[in-house]
Amino acid sequence: LRLVVARLDGRSADELRLLAHKIVAEGPAVALLASDEGGVARLVFARSSGESLVAVDCGALLRAACEAVEGRGGGKPDFAQGGGPNASGIDAALAAAKAMVC
Repeated sequence: LRLVVARLDGRSADELRLLAHKIVAEGPAVALLASDEGGVARLVFARSSGESLVAVDCGALLRAACEAVEGRGGGKPDFAQGGGPNASGIDAALAAAKAMVC
């Protein structure tokens, strides 16, 4: 399992989505990506399909992470996105999601 956790400030949600899909397409991986886009937190979480990652629920990860950015979001077990107005909480959001995966 490859776990990619990255903060890419200035990137749009579309850019984060594209990158997340590329990461998980390359093999067993979980991508936890975030960006401070003009003071707004953007979060995109994705995982590869397959039996080894079925326990990783990106929707649940995102719900936990969104608390730190005072926002919301949603998605499916293999892909979720969201954000919130508190960009200063991005690092805490990523840490919370990473702790749930590891």
